[in-house]
Amino acid sequence: MKRKAPLIGVNKWSAIDSSVKDSIVADVIAKWDLEDTYSTKGKILTISRERYRGWRSTLHSTYKAYSTDAQRRANKPEDVTPEEWDYMINYFGTDLKFQVTSVYITRCSK
Repeated sequence: MKRKAPLIGVNKWSAIDSSVKDSIVADVIAKWDLEDTYSTKGKILTISRERYRGWRSTLHSTYKAYSTDAQRRANKPEDVTPEEWDYMINYFGTDLKFQVTSVYITRCSK
């Protein structure tokens, strides 16, 4: 999923193009020799959505672990390119909607 699902220009799973999601489904079905049914596709997409959200959450945790953008860039996660990490640093640091949602979630979880 990480090889196909974009980070740049996408802020949530529902914004990912359906052709990318179809490609993820096809890869999983082929790799695991699964039956190509509507139910199977739905399960694969549900799991992919959860993993995508988890991946972005992990990236945000890495972002929050450092206090400056220079430290964040020096500690880029292995599973993203430098361009993707720069984009995510900018997104986590400047996207107002993300920041408001992040603060709300943090307050609710206490």
